[in-house]
Amino acid sequence: MLVVDKPNHNTAIANETETENENETIIAYARWQYPPTTNNSQDPQAAAQPPPPPCVPFPTLANEPLVEHYVTQTDVIRRGYVNEERDFVLQMLATRPEFQGRGAAGMLVRWGVGVVEEEAGGRGVGDGGVERERPRIFLEATPEAYPMYLKLGWRALEKIEIDLGDFGGGSGVVHTTTCMVR
Repeated sequence: MLVVDKPNHNTAIANETETENENETIIAYARWQYPPTTNNSQDPQAAAQPPPPPCVPFPTLANEPLVEHYVTQTDVIRRGYVNEERDFVLQMLATRPEFQGRGAAGMLVRWGVGVVEEEAGGRGVGDGGVERERPRIFLEATPEAYPMYLKLGWRALEKIEIDLGDFGGGSGVVHTTTCMVR
């Protein structure tokens, strides 16, 4: 597993190496957002800066209004639950289709939960022995991933349902995402 640390973000990548020619294939990856007070933020000034604009233009075949609507919906729900000074967010988890069901996503999630628990170890008690709330982990689950997250200890908070017909897709086809916390 490869881990790429950035201020307040961490990306873990699961690779498979072919033994014959030693080519590596990325089979899954996870991107975690950390609160600014974690040890993974080496540069406090960099953490306080707004994120840079995307390096690549928005894909021409993507449905930009649909993506913007989805991101707006998830942002509204996160603001209602996530304490940005304390909580972690699993921003993205993906597995190549031909490797799904083999445990790579679960491995990356368990690894990330371990990092959060390690970070939280010093956060249960604050200055002067005052108890502080432990960090939580938030994510948005697709219907396919929802059972895995339940099995790993998450619970559902709210659902986002988007009628794809409103964005040029099939009429009556609804995309559902479940916002979850652990």
